[in-house]
Amino acid sequence: WSSDVCSSDLLKEGGKTEVFSLRDFCKKFKVKRFSLIKMDIEGAETTVLPACREYLQDVKFLFVEYHSRVGHKQDLDKIINVITEAGFRIHCHNVFKSPSPFVMLKDNSGFDLQLNIFGCKD
Repeated sequence: WSSDVCSSDLLKEGGKTEVFSLRDFCKKFKVKRFSLIKMDIEGAETTVLPACREYLQDVKFLFVEYHSRVGHKQDLDKIINVITEAGFRIHCHNVFKSPSPFVMLKDNSGFDLQLNIFGCKD
């Protein structure tokens, strides 16, 4: 596992990498706590973040890039609930927006909303 290789580089080169669930990663590398979890997984965060609940209690900082796919159900409420139930105070930044969403929703690569969600604990 190399932290200096990103998945987009691997896809371009046709390389393969081993992927772990957070639970399996913790078991394999004997990790018990994280200071920071960063999640940028292009729409899969609504599935993955709830599965990570047990690891969020001892995390101090959390970053989740939330994506909403055009034509699909939005699950922002689920993401916010998981984060706040774990004790984080949240701050959001809208990455792209539609200036007049009642008239026309703009999309970016099939997403109509991207929020950067920062979670911090005291």
